[in-house]
Amino acid sequence: MKERNSETFNYQRLDLVYSKRVGIYVVSFACASVFTYYYYQESLKFEFIAWLSAFCFYFLLRRISVVFYWRTKSSGEITTSQYELINTIICFYGGLLWGSSSILFLTDVTPEKMIVAMTIYAGICSGATGTNSATLKGNYCFSFALIASALIGFSLGQNEFKETLMTIFGLYLVGLGFSIYSVHQSIIKNISLRLDKERLLADIEEANTKRMNTERQALQSSKMAAIGEMASGMAHEINNPLTIIKGNLTLLSRRIYSLNNEKTDELSQTSINRCNENIQRIVETINSLKRMSRVNDNNMIEPISVDRIVEDAIGFINEKLKCSNIKLHNEIKEENVIHCNSVSISQILLGLIMNAYHLSLHKPHAWIRLEYNEDSEFSYFEVSHSACELDKEEILNALNKSSEFKQNPRVYNLTLARSLSHENHSEIYLKTTISGYALVLKVYKKQSQSNLVAA
Repeated sequence: MKERNSETFNYQRLDLVYSKRVGIYVVSFACASVFTYYYYQESLKFEFIAWLSAFCFYFLLRRISVVFYWRTKSSGEITTSQYELINTIICFYGGLLWGSSSILFLTDVTPEKMIVAMTIYAGICSGATGTNSATLKGNYCFSFALIASALIGFSLGQNEFKETLMTIFGLYLVGLGFSIYSVHQSIIKNISLRLDKERLLADIEEANTKRMNTERQALQSSKMAAIGEMASGMAHEINNPLTIIKGNLTLLSRRIYSLNNEKTDELSQTSINRCNENIQRIVETINSLKRMSRVNDNNMIEPISVDRIVEDAIGFINEKLKCSNIKLHNEIKEENVIHCNSVSISQILLGLIMNAYHLSLHKPHAWIRLEYNEDSEFSYFEVSHSACELDKEEILNALNKSSEFKQNPRVYNLTLARSLSHENHSEIYLKTTISGYALVLKVYKKQSQSNLVAA
C-alpha cells in the first residue's frame, strides 16, 4: 500500500464510523422491541423495562458521540485515537447490552426459543460488522461482548441441548472474527484508493498550474523577443534620420554664425542646443530599448555600471511618471561596476518600479524612491514608494516561488520579476521601513556561469 498521510487517513475512516445512521438505530431498536415481545414474561416485567431503557440510553450515547465528533473534528483538540476509544467503549456497551439479554431472559426457555435467540444475535453481529467495519477495535469489542455474554446466558440454561448450541455459537464467533477482519481490510483498501486518487488529482492540477504558468512566461519571453526584433529595426530607421537632422543642425548653427559676422545669436543657439539635447534623448531611449528588449540569455554575463542598469530601467517609465505627477527620487548615482546579466537585472528593477507605479497611481503627493547599497558580495537595489496600503500578504504571495502567475497589475510585474530573479542568482524580498515597506533586489556582484548553474 502506498504511503499516505496517517492523520488524513484516520479521519476518513472515522467519518464512516461516526456517520449519521438514524435508519440503523431505528432498525436496531425495532429488533429489541421484537425480542422483548417474543420473550416477554410477566414475572420479568421490570427487567424488560430496564433493558429497553438501557437501549434508549445506548442510542442516545451514539447520537451524542456523532454530534460531538462532527463539531470538534475541525478544532484538532481531540486526537483520532481518542475518538476511536470513545467509539470502542460505546460498541462494547452495545454488545454487552444485547448479550446480557440471554442472562436476563433466556435461562429458562425451550430449545426452539434459544435457537431463535441465537439467530437474532447472529443477525445483530452481522449488522454490526457492516456498521462498524471502519474500526476493527470497536467491531471486535461489540461482537465479543455480545457473544461472550450470550454464551454465559446459554450455559445458565436448563435445556439439554445447551452444550451443542454453545458449541455452534462458539464456532460462529471464530468465523465472525475472520469476517470482521476481511470487511475491515476491504474498507481500508477503499479509503486508501480514494486518498491516492485525490492525491493524484491534486498532483495533476498542480502540474497543470505549473505548465500554464510556464506557458505564460514563455509567451512573455516571446513578446520581449519580438519587441527586441522590432526595436532593432526601429533603431536603424530612426537613427539614420536623426543623424541627418543633427548634421543639418550643425550646418545651420555655422550658417547663422557666419551670417551674423561670426557673432553668436543666443536665441538661435539655444534653440539648436535644445534640438540636439532632445535628439540625444531619443538616441538614448532607443539604445535602452535595444538593450532591454534583446533576447534574454542567461549566459550573457558582462561588466556594467550600477547607474547604467538603473537608467535603462527608468528610461521607459520616466515620462509616464511625470504625466501621472509621481515624483521619482533616483538616489542611485554609483558608477561601481558589477558583473551580471544587465538585461535581466534592468528588467527586474523595471518590474519593481512598475509595481510601485501602479500602487501610487492617482494618489496625491505620490513618490517613488530608488536607493542602492552594497557589501563585499552583494548589491542591493531598493524601491520604496508613498502608497503602502496593499496587504503585505499579497506582496509575499506574488514573491513566493510556488504562487500562481497572475494578471493583476498590482502584482503582475512582481510575478514576472520574481521569475527572472530566480534565473539570475538574485533575490527579491520585502523590507519594513518607516513609511511602510520597500522591495529589495539582491544581486550577486560577480556573477558567472557557474553561479547561475548553482542557483
